[in-house]
Amino acid sequence: MDTVKKIIKSSIHDNSTYFVFPSEISAVFWRKKSLKLTGIKAVLSRRFLSWDTFKEQHFSLNQSGVPVNRIIRNLFIIDLLEENREHSSVFRYIIPPEHASNSAVFKKMILSILPKLPSLIKKISGNDVSIPEDLKKDYRELYQRYTGFLEQRGLFEPGWMRPDISKLKDTYYLFFPEVIEDFREFSGDLKVIGGIKTVPLDLETSGTLQRFPTSTMEMKWVLNRIDRLLKKGASIDDIAITLPDMDTWRGKLEAAASLRSIPLAVREGKPILEFPGASFFRDLDSCISCRFCALSMKQLLLNGAVPWKEKDLPRRLVLFGVDNFCQVNFLKNGKVHDLWLERMKLSEETELTAYYTRLKNGIERVSGAVSFEALRVEIQRFTGEFIDTAEWEDTPLLKEFQFALDALREAADAYATCGNMKVPSPFKVWLSILEEKIYVPRTAERGISVFPYRVSGGIESKWHFIPGFSERVSSVVKEEFPFLREDQKLQFNSDVLDFSRAFIALYLKSGENVLFSMSGESFIGAEIPPAFFVSSDSVENYNETSDESTDIFDREYRFWRGETDTLESILPVMKAGYHNAYNSILKAKRPDYTRVPVANARLKKEILQRIYRNGDSLKVSSTFLDTFYSCPYLFFLKYVLGVESREYVTGYLDNFTYGGIIHDCFKELFLFIEKKTGTFDPVKTDEYIRALEEIVNLVFQDYRRKGLSFFEPVWEESRRAVLKHLKNFISHEGVEHPGFSLEAAEKEFSLSIPEKKLLLRGRIDRISRSGDFRSLVDYKKSYSPSVSSLAPEDGIPASFQLYFYILLAEGEGEKVNS
Repeated sequence: MDTVKKIIKSSIHDNSTYFVFPSEISAVFWRKKSLKLTGIKAVLSRRFLSWDTFKEQHFSLNQSGVPVNRIIRNLFIIDLLEENREHSSVFRYIIPPEHASNSAVFKKMILSILPKLPSLIKKISGNDVSIPEDLKKDYRELYQRYTGFLEQRGLFEPGWMRPDISKLKDTYYLFFPEVIEDFREFSGDLKVIGGIKTVPLDLETSGTLQRFPTSTMEMKWVLNRIDRLLKKGASIDDIAITLPDMDTWRGKLEAAASLRSIPLAVREGKPILEFPGASFFRDLDSCISCRFCALSMKQLLLNGAVPWKEKDLPRRLVLFGVDNFCQVNFLKNGKVHDLWLERMKLSEETELTAYYTRLKNGIERVSGAVSFEALRVEIQRFTGEFIDTAEWEDTPLLKEFQFALDALREAADAYATCGNMKVPSPFKVWLSILEEKIYVPRTAERGISVFPYRVSGGIESKWHFIPGFSERVSSVVKEEFPFLREDQKLQFNSDVLDFSRAFIALYLKSGENVLFSMSGESFIGAEIPPAFFVSSDSVENYNETSDESTDIFDREYRFWRGETDTLESILPVMKAGYHNAYNSILKAKRPDYTRVPVANARLKKEILQRIYRNGDSLKVSSTFLDTFYSCPYLFFLKYVLGVESREYVTGYLDNFTYGGIIHDCFKELFLFIEKKTGTFDPVKTDEYIRALEEIVNLVFQDYRRKGLSFFEPVWEESRRAVLKHLKNFISHEGVEHPGFSLEAAEKEFSLSIPEKKLLLRGRIDRISRSGDFRSLVDYKKSYSPSVSSLAPEDGIPASFQLYFYILLAEGEGEKVNS
């Protein structure tokens, strides 16, 4: 970077000299750096430009009309694809007729074609037989449609125009043109301009790459090095990190740095829909797309970033959906069944019904807006009715929300420019714009800059770390027609430009200490080093040393094990951990009442009152006993403290209800058998099965009337499953209990033991009788306990249920034989 510094120092006082860098980040970096280099107090910011800004400001297109932007291109493509969807008349090869109904999914691909259309038309103008005729026709049709669209509306495509740069009068230094993707397109014109001075990159450079066994070790090494630099007095401005694989590394690096109290400032934007202040717009669309399914409603209403005006109702509505199996509103016989309203009608939840109806209508109005202006009005109406935006004041959420609304205004302006066009859903078009709209949040917090690869090319830092630099992520390639299939690229003789080596050379010059590293086993799989370092034999395997291999957490672990006497420092996260430990595991223990008797009379009285439920006798069930012996602590939470967990997962069926249905079907079946034949007669099996179908239908209808039915398709499948299982049961019953009559079905039994103040209670599924022989039957949906688990040679049985039921039955005079 010595050449850059030399040029800036010699030209900084000449305000007619400008400095052009590959990216905005490198331009801003050198603008700030110039103050330190030259000692001046201020410099005109417009003198330090990115290549894109330079083109925008100084490339005159000599073209009347309005240049199109990405939103206008989107609107053109949407209109065209809607026509193709309706009539299958636009494309034959790009979108085969059999896929015309799904034309919208091709939008992104066709959008990428528009800037390249003139080059494509030039390529197919010959008689190359290798290019399919239908493909040629499709490209010509697209070109004619697009040029007609532009001409009718007084628009032009900037990428198709040849710029006029002859009017440039000042001096411009263009640094590192080797890494500017489209520089070659303009290099011929720039050469003849006297004021344009290109500053080439020295490609003959060398460096080393550290190879680690794993990315976890590599990341720890990077942070350890940075931690030591900061402790030795290095400024955070002297350190930079560039991440070639930002998506994989960012979250892990931020989390690990936070634990070590190393401040980071990530210089990367993300699509606005990934920010909470705008993401709920996507949640609104999800509600429409899946017919207000439970998952989308939960995602919308439990979004902690959205300050709902009615604080309690959103959560209550979600819990209602969980408890009542409002999985999804569904179509049946061409009619939409709104499960939410059907279940609310049965439960008489008038307040929730009103809230759900208002919410659903509001979302449908937003989704169904017929124009961008109408959409803006409906969004304002929805937020005004449901969201307390005042709580967003002075928070990043409000800026994110406003940024999304600014994109809506841009869409409305673009639509006005385009005139009469088909836009089936302005809401979905706006969301597609937001998916691509990059938002860079501004923060006043300082930290070590973390950049994406490529955009930080051209900066210089005293310490520059570039971790995760494998062959996969180091490749920087630009294809002339990236939207083509591989075989079509050969047919079109598509050019490929490789900038990989140039970027590596640029980054090798990006600091006094540039540290490239990679791992054989990365966070996402096996990796290999870039060919640049392999070919120059510059890959060094990391040699672990005691000084660099152990970070502060490793040293803390060794300290607590007694392997070292001192800790060089204590991080805030450690202090918080020690504080938590002091108040929990390190604190003097109180009595463990799951192991020792309660001695405090007042506490004993309170516990007994809760267990006895303020009654005279302790009510004991088999579940009560099983819980106590399997987990005394759970027993304490459930039966003493009354603590219950609350599920927010919407199931497809409720096991408790499903079990109740099965038991009721059994009860009605054996009551029918008792009335019809008195005892179970295997000869009458077919008659029992015929009766069973009516019994099952009646039981399911009864549960539906009570509002206990679950998700409709599962409800119907459950009915068929119960019928199937009970038919199988009848066949087995003829083998196990032929000639048995019904003694009791779903009967409540109880046994009082006054001297112990105990009341044993339970509901026994069935007792069947044959003469003096009694058989106690308990139905199991999924498993039957083994004999060894019920009668272990030593210890407590896995379940007390059958023993408990036998005790209850015999307590009321029923002699149980099996």
